[in-house]
Amino acid sequence: MSDDFVSEIEHLSPLGDHCTLKFNANIYLEQTEYRNKSKLNKGQYHKLNEYLDTDWDDYLDPADSTVDEMLDKYLSC
Repeated sequence: MSDDFVSEIEHLSPLGDHCTLKFNANIYLEQTEYRNKSKLNKGQYHKLNEYLDTDWDDYLDPADSTVDEMLDKYLSC
């Protein structure tokens, strides 16, 4: 790695209480051929259909649960 790896550093407006920097990073990437190959026969489509058919308004009814309880119910799906 050379000394000029990072160049053109610019201080931007803060984001909340975080400093924001914009810079160029001079890197070399070797191009490789990649083919995305879907494994459609491995999908659990019945579970996906069940998930998509869920009546979320009924399942996460705020009259029956707190926000934390609704989050727990959602994460357990």
